[in-house]
Amino acid sequence: MKVEVVTKSRDYSSGDDTIERVAIENYSQLRENNIFIMGEENHSKYKDMYLIHECDGPVICIKPIEDWEPSTVVSPESIKANKKALAKRFRVLQLITESTHSRNYDDMEVDEEWLEEYKDEIAKAKEVAQFENITPAERRKIEERMVAYTFRYNDKHWHSSGSDNHYIRDKIEPKVKDLMKTQRTTYYGTAADDDKLMVACGMVHPFAPRVHDVYKDILRYQTGDDDRVFFFDTPAVRFDNTRHVIPTTTTKDDGTVYHNTNFDWDTPQIIRVSQSNVKHISMNPNVKHIDEFFLQLTPNGGYTMDEYAIKWYTADKMKSITDKTYLYCLKDINPDLFEKYEAVYNAADVDLRVSQWMKDTDIFPMVEKIVEMHNFCKDNDDAAAIQQKSRELFVLDIPEAVGQDQELMDKFDELEEWSEGVHTLLNSIEYISYSPNSDESLDQDLIKEIKVYLDVKGRLDW
Repeated sequence: MKVEVVTKSRDYSSGDDTIERVAIENYSQLRENNIFIMGEENHSKYKDMYLIHECDGPVICIKPIEDWEPSTVVSPESIKANKKALAKRFRVLQLITESTHSRNYDDMEVDEEWLEEYKDEIAKAKEVAQFENITPAERRKIEERMVAYTFRYNDKHWHSSGSDNHYIRDKIEPKVKDLMKTQRTTYYGTAADDDKLMVACGMVHPFAPRVHDVYKDILRYQTGDDDRVFFFDTPAVRFDNTRHVIPTTTTKDDGTVYHNTNFDWDTPQIIRVSQSNVKHISMNPNVKHIDEFFLQLTPNGGYTMDEYAIKWYTADKMKSITDKTYLYCLKDINPDLFEKYEAVYNAADVDLRVSQWMKDTDIFPMVEKIVEMHNFCKDNDDAAAIQQKSRELFVLDIPEAVGQDQELMDKFDELEEWSEGVHTLLNSIEYISYSPNSDESLDQDLIKEIKVYLDVKGRLDW
């Protein structure tokens, strides 16, 4: 049988991905979920790409070879040896096929949503690769490392002996060319934009991974208690480029694969650069000025913000839901409403305390204007009224604004309405107060009593 390791690599000079299939030499890349048995179907580029994506790494494809003969020498001994080899090959293939760790290649279907997103990603990669009008001197410049800064949380901002800023600069030395090619959404600013950069850090903070979630082996004394990562493409200089921050993969004695780093996060990068580097990095459509974190266009020409600014604002507005853990009783009373509670709770259950200071900054009124326009458009469909409101807030005519997750807000509003009139009693019953992520079984006699009460209050058949 033919056994190949299938990998992909990206040519950043063209933006194309290439599939490579090589005969397996050892089993270091064998994992419990990446074995595929080939049938009549030939390899498909997109299917191979999808399987590599799903398996989070190389896949192994096994293709049975028909009419295979171990030896062409005809003799009684060779015939006997051939039969033995064929039987062994058949048995090995049978065991692999029957294993729960192998799958049929032909039966695998490429997810259409993934394929669409992948093609969009490749299109962006090709845009990044097509830099024009760069002189040889400029090309040499972009190969060099530059001094830049991301930010880290200043847990001593309240202390009189240090900076009172909530975030302080964290030195990094990325290559200009790497920023010109990065696939991550990255917001940049210069020294004049420090305040905006720090507010953006504050909004991203509740969703950004901690340092030890990205660099798993980092020594704890090297990081603060709430040290978040706001730049992934290169580690901060303070980590000295030690082995703890250099991506390494090892295979343990039991066969499990361990990666010492995890860069699978979608929070945006935030970086402060010198003005001389702006020209080059801004050629990348994924690298945007920090102003776009707070104000960007919707497909319909309206105003919106970065998705994490929207997540932060929505979570802040729904924060009160985290105190209403008595809504856990809906699990046994109204499963549909419980699902809404679960979604709202999980979106709001983030620590926003470290970023409440942003509401007093100069940039926050723009955020509130977008949300005000959002709510106005939600409640009005009169074009003239929307135009008047738009001019009042922004001077310009814009058709819409998106400042919060409306689907979540609708669920939150429904839960708030349901809670009215029953909050005081339900909030006093500790035996039903749990996070929606809990797996607690409630006393059914108590649930019956609560149902009687809710029926009287008009909340049972909701």
